[in-house]
Amino acid sequence: MPASGIDQEKARLEQELRIQRQVAFASGLFQGDVTVRTLLESLAEGVVIIDNSGTILLVNTRGEQMFGHQRKDLIGQPHAILIPERFRKVHEEHEAGYFKEPRIRPMGQLLDLTGLRQDGSEFPVEISLSFLETINGVLALAFVSDITERKRAEEALRFSEARYRTLYRDNPIMIATLDAGLTMRSVNPSCASQLGYTIDELEGQPVLKIFYEDDRPAVTEQLRRCLQNPNQVYRWQFRKVRKDGGLLWVEELAQAVYDLNGALNVLVVCQDITERKRAEEEIERLNADLAARAAELEAAYREMEAFNYTVAHDLRKPLTAISGFCQVLREVCGTRLDDQCKGYLQEVFDGTWRMNGLIDALLNFSHLAHVEPRREGVDLSAIAQEAVAELQLSEPARRVTFNIAERVRVQGDANLLRVVLDNLIGNAWKYTGSRDEGIIEFGIKEIEGMPVYFVGDNGTGFDMADADKLFVPFHRLPGAEESSGFGIGLATVERIVRRHGGRVWAEGESGRGATFYFTLGGDRTI
Repeated sequence: MPASGIDQEKARLEQELRIQRQVAFASGLFQGDVTVRTLLESLAEGVVIIDNSGTILLVNTRGEQMFGHQRKDLIGQPHAILIPERFRKVHEEHEAGYFKEPRIRPMGQLLDLTGLRQDGSEFPVEISLSFLETINGVLALAFVSDITERKRAEEALRFSEARYRTLYRDNPIMIATLDAGLTMRSVNPSCASQLGYTIDELEGQPVLKIFYEDDRPAVTEQLRRCLQNPNQVYRWQFRKVRKDGGLLWVEELAQAVYDLNGALNVLVVCQDITERKRAEEEIERLNADLAARAAELEAAYREMEAFNYTVAHDLRKPLTAISGFCQVLREVCGTRLDDQCKGYLQEVFDGTWRMNGLIDALLNFSHLAHVEPRREGVDLSAIAQEAVAELQLSEPARRVTFNIAERVRVQGDANLLRVVLDNLIGNAWKYTGSRDEGIIEFGIKEIEGMPVYFVGDNGTGFDMADADKLFVPFHRLPGAEESSGFGIGLATVERIVRRHGGRVWAEGESGRGATFYFTLGGDRTI
């Protein structure tokens, strides 16, 4: 073996012998005293004793458990096996400095220290260093604590605090804390900015400063109640005063809570509801106006109703007289009247009956404006069939084909919807009178997801240019003069349908029939 190799082997053997002597010395030093040995084994911390070369001389049971090594595998090893490789150089520097000036102190103060287990996993540790002067030199005693749980708790606390700070600082809602003397201890930026202040201008000031003067007594009473009932949440609405003197309404939630010193504070969270208050006040004003308007309309309706019946009575009186005189003339002077005079007399008599019918139609039409439809199940198909039966009895010689859809049921007022179908089917009957064979249809179809009901015919029809005039009271289309009626049937239909929340319209062509459609608001077939 070369001389250099012999020297190296000699140095290695001397090092091993030195380590063995140091280990034996440390073992004898600590193991010989039962009290000291018991103390080391009972400590909650792991204890690792090293010499100035960084060799592990002794480890207690907790140290074995903490690092996952058997004690026999640690003794005599460099303490670097307990440190992640990336930190070893720094540890060696600290170790050298410590042995130059040994003293009791925490290791790596203000630094995060990390231990390395046998399985390669790492864990945070806290180390306190002590020293022992012996005849073989200074030994370092490292008291190691696994602080994994504490680190988790600290991290959770930091996260909680960060979340609270974010919630408090960045929340667009105004937040403030008050002490028991109702002084503002803290306000968030939103609170200060919405009131036109800086945070420094508000903190330390009495909270009543930012409330409207007339509301301050009530605010004080509410906050006192809040302090008397900790943990109970209170809600109220008051007016606050901005720095520029402007008023804003706020809705506040307040709760008295104890701080870390056991003192009562009030946590207040408030939201600017000025616009909502203005809207509520406007709604109240509009409701009041509507109520007044409704009362006026009701009074006007009563007056109009009384007027209508008065006029109807006053009109019917002379009509009754005219009708009576016509009958007297026909009975008394009938033999002395020629055919032309008898014709005139009949025209006058028929006119009085027609006028009576018009008065009744006017009263009924006026009454419909104030009828509130009931909501009940209505069989439109059955009503249509009844209307058809009545028409067929009135003119049994007519040739008309009826196509009535079955099981059409709706929600509405049965009496009013009967008037609708009587008018629509009656019009179809009337305007198919000139056809050799009339066709009248009642049915239902879906338009834009809504049920639409219709009555169609192959009668004389109408020009679509006149469609918007069909539902105007007393307006009759060209060519309708030969038909009976007063020109308010379709106006009545429109009014009833509108009262049900629906609409009515018509499609037609001159000489080729017409179809009338209507809906009933949000109704669905049933």
